[in-house]
Amino acid sequence: MIHKASFKNSLSNSIYAPRFNVPNLKSELLSGFRQKNFTSNRLTLIGLGVDHDDLIRFADQFRLSTASSTRQAARFISSELREENLDDLVHVAIAAEGVGQSNKEALASAVASHAFGSVYNRIKYSNGASRLSRSVLQLAKESAGVTSFNVNYSDTGLFGFHLIGSTNDIGNLAKGLYQELSKVATSGFSNEEINRAKNSLKTSLANSLDSSQGFIEAFTKGHDHVNVEEVLKSVDAVQSNDVNAFVKRVASSKHSLAAIGNLSELPRLEELRV
Repeated sequence: MIHKASFKNSLSNSIYAPRFNVPNLKSELLSGFRQKNFTSNRLTLIGLGVDHDDLIRFADQFRLSTASSTRQAARFISSELREENLDDLVHVAIAAEGVGQSNKEALASAVASHAFGSVYNRIKYSNGASRLSRSVLQLAKESAGVTSFNVNYSDTGLFGFHLIGSTNDIGNLAKGLYQELSKVATSGFSNEEINRAKNSLKTSLANSLDSSQGFIEAFTKGHDHVNVEEVLKSVDAVQSNDVNAFVKRVASSKHSLAAIGNLSELPRLEELRV
């Protein structure tokens, strides 16, 4: 939902087909989709430990169309999607436009996410492991969760927050989240918080490269993304000023909101930003 609220095209489209459209997924439709989108100018074939000539022969077996296929660049918009129901457990996502994978702020955005807290803390009466947990969860009377998220696509990204709480708590949680975002934008993260976030990010990246899926995703971005030592050095090189400048930009930019549940106590987006 947050992608649909944040983008007007391309990234607003779900990668999953809606249930009502399943009967329309005929072989002719799928074949047409393949011909239109699976073209040679949109495919990257990567081989590791494979002879180049063997890789070329393997690629020839795909017999992909050479037709030119264009792709619309993603364009961020500020909107609000609210799906009302009677569920007392409310989910809210709030996001601003992030940065693309090749943007120089990509690592700064990742460090910022870990500084806020990119892992849920579900223990209501603990001090919380993250800054968001300590500052926001104390506003809830019932169990709640809050985390930051950061995704980087080819040409843009999303940076935001995910809240989970009861109907009665969700309004205070959302207001508290905006207060904390404003506080960080004004005062910045401390050097200690930045260093802790860097260590968290490095652990996450190193663990990701241990899995085949994480390795493949990193490899498609370039060989330097799979060299663990180089990746960790890149994280260490991120400056605190760059992280805080990124947060300041996020706080002052346009936001989008997506929510589902009993939303009777959740203020509108414009009310939260007052």
